[in-house]
Amino acid sequence: MSEIIHAWTNGRLHSPSTEAPKELVDEKHPLLFKPYEMLGLFNYVASNPGTTDTFKAYCGV
Repeated sequence: MSEIIHAWTNGRLHSPSTEAPKELVDEKHPLLFKPYEMLGLFNYVASNPGTTDTFKAYCGV
């Protein structure tokens, strides 16, 4: 995905990491998922077919 964004914007933008906004994370609501990049998630899904709860397996804390 990051390569698509990079090509589509003629090299001007890169795909950012996705992470929870700091305002939504505190002691009562701790961080549940580590920051991730979509390309990494797509590669993980493709390499681990049949994994249950893939998102949590890939970037869960």
